[in-house]
Amino acid sequence: MANPSADSARDFSDYRIWMWVWCAAATVATAVAFGVLFPYQTVDRTTGEPLEPGYGWPAFMGGLVIGAIACIPVMIGVHTLFRIQHNTALAADRLRVREPRD
Repeated sequence: MANPSADSARDFSDYRIWMWVWCAAATVATAVAFGVLFPYQTVDRTTGEPLEPGYGWPAFMGGLVIGAIACIPVMIGVHTLFRIQHNTALAADRLRVREPRD
């Protein structure tokens, strides 16, 4: 097998990859929870009696939208915290006293 080129290689230690994975998982989890919490109730057209409630697919779609919108402030916060951590580490590295090498 050929080795992947530098352009296509993924750095899995990069926090942005995991932030997007978390956002996708949280969005789907929110949608599934909405579908369970808000079942779709149908009515029999001949008798007018309610049928067995089914999975709430309309609520699932609403949960996808709400979950995606809810991820935005979290992603901004995580990105800001990692940038602060990175800048603090750079400043600390510049201030560190280095011993001369012989």
